[in-house]
Amino acid sequence: MQQRWWKLLWQTDSINMRVRENDKRIENGESKREERSSEEYRRC
Repeated sequence: MQQRWWKLLWQTDSINMRVRENDKRIENGESKREERSSEEYRRC
């Protein structure tokens, strides 16, 4: 049970990190094309 909870916690934390990064990118005025390529780069 605890492992599942930790995995859930980690997933929500990574999502929050991604949202924060997206907010920073929007503030900096970066294009969405760069945002997509970086997300594909993370998957590798």
